[in-house]
Amino acid sequence: MTYIINPNFVFTRKNDNSWIIFNCLKNTETEINSHTYNLLYNFFIPHDLESLKKELSFKFGTSEDEIENIISEFIKFELIIENSLKNSPSFQNLGGVFNSPLIRLDEAIKKKLYDVIFVGFAYEHGISNKGGTKFAPTHIRESSKSVYSQKIIDNKLDINKIYIGERLEEINIKIADLGDIKGDQIYFRNGKEFNFLTNIVKMIFNNNMFPTIMGGDHSISYATIMGAAESFSNVGVIQFDAHSDFSHREYDSWENRMHHGNFMNWILADKRISEVHQIGIRQITNSPAEDSKLFIWPDRSILFKKEEFLKLLSDDIPYFITFDVDVLSPSIISSTGTPVPGGFNHYEIIELFEIISLNCNIVGCDFVELFPGNNNEGIIISDIILKLLHFARKGKV
Repeated sequence: MTYIINPNFVFTRKNDNSWIIFNCLKNTETEINSHTYNLLYNFFIPHDLESLKKELSFKFGTSEDEIENIISEFIKFELIIENSLKNSPSFQNLGGVFNSPLIRLDEAIKKKLYDVIFVGFAYEHGISNKGGTKFAPTHIRESSKSVYSQKIIDNKLDINKIYIGERLEEINIKIADLGDIKGDQIYFRNGKEFNFLTNIVKMIFNNNMFPTIMGGDHSISYATIMGAAESFSNVGVIQFDAHSDFSHREYDSWENRMHHGNFMNWILADKRISEVHQIGIRQITNSPAEDSKLFIWPDRSILFKKEEFLKLLSDDIPYFITFDVDVLSPSIISSTGTPVPGGFNHYEIIELFEIISLNCNIVGCDFVELFPGNNNEGIIISDIILKLLHFARKGKV
């Protein structure tokens, strides 16, 4: 019998002397020293314990009994497991967004092939009106293949081209999909799944990939943006939304009081968030949100103030885009919980994505508040997602 590293554990270096082990199932982090990591490293490929025990004893200059005790601890804590077919990684399960492979996070990290990682978070306990957005990740996966179908052959991307206005541009993005984050039985309001999502986003960032999260209602963006804040000590947020998602009331912990209409309270209060741009706000309000790092571009006004907006963007910080589909006109997207008259059309959003990507560093995004209807709106959102990813990755080159 051979043993191999448990595929539910992901390893990242903390410094020269220590590593962090992230348990993808239990959402826990454990710090180990470099010596322990060097022992575990041998199990990234299957090994027979008896032969490896002798090899490691010689390699590290210690007794076989001590090596056996250490390996027993590895087995006890399930850091290594029996190697079997069901534990072997598979990269052939297509069916993700844009026909990308559906894989585990550890597979994506180990293969070091992908630029963009999709994650679904089918959560809607933070809604205040109509439900249905928990079905959006599956709907986008199905609709997206009508827009673009990725093909990777021998680790090389089969390049396709898309029209951007009159220009033809190559799609040069390697995409993988982690599927949906699952609750044990059902999501709890503001439960542990939010922390799980934050950690997943962190792991994606820490391995130089671009997270793209599919909600779910807009409260999930607290978790995605916190993932960015914990990965970059200073981050900007660009929010496309018909609503400010801010309340003038003061609340206690986010676990108790947060929903999709007030999550920006906690975002604005976080010192790691250096600036927030809200684009498309057109809700009825007594008074807008106020904060020194908040810039509001109501309704479609940014289309006429592009230069003013671009001057405010920083060259030296990363930006995270959070996109509520209700920023679009209800004539374009009606399948959302709280539609508001007015708003952008499809081409205006694409234009804004392009100029933003050319002027700052976009590192991740989320798309929220869509729910499936008897229409083709999933195709529209899929196209918008594809264009954003194209511009963001192109802008970083």
